[in-house]
Amino acid sequence: SKMTDNTLDNIMIESGHYQIKDKTIEISAITLLLYGSKERKECIRNTDILAKQLKQYKIVEIPRFHHGELAIGNPEKHIEYLKSLIMEREK
Repeated sequence: SKMTDNTLDNIMIESGHYQIKDKTIEISAITLLLYGSKERKECIRNTDILAKQLKQYKIVEIPRFHHGELAIGNPEKHIEYLKSLIMEREK
């Protein structure tokens, strides 16, 4: 079934309040961190915290998007964007 706009709003509000713990763990997977240029400061700060915990990573800012907007609002475009980033890395 479809989620209501109110439910989606509540999910966005709650996820925006979550703060990643700033602790030392080692993640060895090659990781791509994406964030929208219109994201809240907390989300961008979480990206920086995650980057400190990764050995191999790339951070990509997606221009003109809010948190999750591309993945949720236009998943086909999101997949194409991810594929292009992966192909770029393989060159």
